Amino acid sequence: MKNINKKESRIKKLILPFILVFLMVGSVFTVILSGSSNENEVKYNNLKFTKTNEGWISYINDRKVVLFNNPKDLENMSISNINLQDLNSAQKIYLSINPDENIQQAYTLFNTNIKPLLRTILVNSCNIDNEKCANLPLKTCTDASQLQKVIILEESNSTKIEYNNNCLYISGNQEDLTKIIDKLTLNLLGV
Repeated sequence: MKNINKKESRIKKLILPFILVFLMVGSVFTVILSGSSNENEVKYNNLKFTKTNEGWISYINDRKVVLFNNPKDLENMSISNINLQDLNSAQKIYLSINPDENIQQAYTLFNTNIKPLLRTILVNSCNIDNEKCANLPLKTCTDASQLQKVIILEESNSTKIEYNNNCLYISGNQEDLTKIIDKLTLNLLGV
């Protein structure tokens, strides 16, 4: 009987350490096999973006870039015919909005990320005649010229970005507008 109790006692003493070792080894393999992915970090065109309270942050040529959207959500968007050199060739750029539309996030994002890239004067304007625009110029795409470009930011059910005749027209719902501004930011920075 003593022999059986000694064997049971030894087995009981080995079970707990064995279970602990098994759990530790299993945890290590789980981390290795999962690739230690971090959902708060993504790679986009060889840039690492980290999600923070401000948004998705990366540094491009020592310049902090804050995107509203996860850069992975922008991969399939294409923006063509828009370059920073062409925009900066103007003497003035008018950023034209309808103040009654729900575009505040996109407007703020534009002023945060794109405005600092422009070496020319950016003038706030309206694209409709409105009481709230009494002290602002009225500018539409028909007013655009080589020296005075117009950017229209507009709420719409259809998502669109096009650059024609010195006018950059950006439209979409609130979510799509922020995606377009994020993608345009990356495009103008050459990413």
